[in-house]
Amino acid sequence: MLKAPKELSYYVYTQHSEEITRWHDHHSCLRLKRLPSRYGRFNLLLGFPAWAIRDRLSLFHSQYVLPAALPCRSVVTIHDILFESHPEFFPDFHRRLIKFFIPFSAKRASRIISVSEFTKRQIVDYYRVPEEKIEVIYEGASHKFRPIDDNFILPRLKAYGIKKQYILFVGRIEPRKNLAGLLKAFDYVRQRGRKDLSLVIVGNQDKIFRHEPLFDKIKEMELDSAVIFTGGVSEDDLVALYNGAEVLTYPAFAEGFGLPVLEAMACGTPVITSDTSALPEVAGEAAMLVNPYSFQEIGEALEGLLDKQALRKELSAKGLERAKRFCWEKTAEKTVEVYRKVIDG
Repeated sequence: MLKAPKELSYYVYTQHSEEITRWHDHHSCLRLKRLPSRYGRFNLLLGFPAWAIRDRLSLFHSQYVLPAALPCRSVVTIHDILFESHPEFFPDFHRRLIKFFIPFSAKRASRIISVSEFTKRQIVDYYRVPEEKIEVIYEGASHKFRPIDDNFILPRLKAYGIKKQYILFVGRIEPRKNLAGLLKAFDYVRQRGRKDLSLVIVGNQDKIFRHEPLFDKIKEMELDSAVIFTGGVSEDDLVALYNGAEVLTYPAFAEGFGLPVLEAMACGTPVITSDTSALPEVAGEAAMLVNPYSFQEIGEALEGLLDKQALRKELSAKGLERAKRFCWEKTAEKTVEVYRKVIDG
């Protein structure tokens, strides 16, 4: 956004000012403002409206939830409303809270940004919001996500104790990601002769969502030595992990977008992902699509891809081309267009 024409000025309200100070120091159109409180509810009730009045904002943009009493027009980005279509994956209290605030914000916003056509359709269907009020703006992958040389990959793999061929999963550890199904598919492949294969899981346990007893399942299946948890990793390490993988397997039950699919494709890594929600929209014909509710189908796709080098090369090439259609520059450009429409409207 900061590369766009300078007729717009931006105020960024944050509790983590150190993260964007470097932008603040080099862009005259950016004003960095520290929030009065670290409590989100206080800021939604009083902090943001007060700051909007003080700074004479023409437009306020937030994600998912808007403050109740804004003195200006507003844009809200809604990444997904999966708590409506897949309530079984969300804690009751959390679901009740967001089932009030997100519909309220969607109806009150001057404009809604959705990250996929799938999410746009859900917003229209569940909240009866006019289609013309919603702009679909896809996410992108950082330019860091690209094919890299083995000399950069191997030292980083060694640091995580990865010594064998591996399949990769990237994402939060929560039930909606279907890691239990992935474990069964992984075990299915190993039982059919792939004992030299590891499963690398990148991501942290998400405390908001229901507990995923993965470690217990791994012990029950006697996969302790074959599954590696890295926890959260740096972006540079993530690029290396994508590049070193035989395949990214992302069998989530539902996604509003599915950024790991795009990041893996940008690195030239073949992808297996679900045929549900927004994932086919992101993957196109550049990935193998499977039924996430069938661990055997996931396992057979994995086995077929691991056995066929020509297919891996084909998906790698298609993925690299597909990823070029998604970039943050285009996201920023279209977001600024939405701002102008709202302000001029």
